[in-house]
Amino acid sequence: MKLTIQRMARIAILSALAVGLRSAFIGLPNIQPITAMFFVAVLYLGLVDGLLIMALTMSISGFIFGFGPWVFNQILAFGVLMALWSLMAPRLSLVWQIALVTLLSFLYGVLMDYSYGLLFKSGITFVISGLLYDTYHAISTLLFYPFIQSIFRRFLK
Repeated sequence: MKLTIQRMARIAILSALAVGLRSAFIGLPNIQPITAMFFVAVLYLGLVDGLLIMALTMSISGFIFGFGPWVFNQILAFGVLMALWSLMAPRLSLVWQIALVTLLSFLYGVLMDYSYGLLFKSGITFVISGLLYDTYHAISTLLFYPFIQSIFRRFLK
């Protein structure tokens, strides 16, 4: 797939929007519309563009909010889950997409909690203590996904 100026501009604009959204919701624990945005981007723009938007967003926001080994873990976890999403979501109805994206966002939280725990040699403790926050993240993704998906559908189809 050729990287045209239009495609680069779309990736840059959506990455900037995602960083702005992440900044706007930083005060609310794990209430992040960007997770839904990443998955919707994969659905409408393809896996490569979705991964580029996600990696740019996580890297740039890492410079704003603090950069450390967790940024690599975020990119890796999102990358794996977005790849799974790209294989399953296109064949699903909207209701099943919402169910899957909710499950994947919860799984993202568990993966991140475990990776944090590995840094401090207590992986399962971090997973258990993070379950409530992971649930918040999954619920916020469940709520944001239909809204963001309708915006993408209107502008990109």
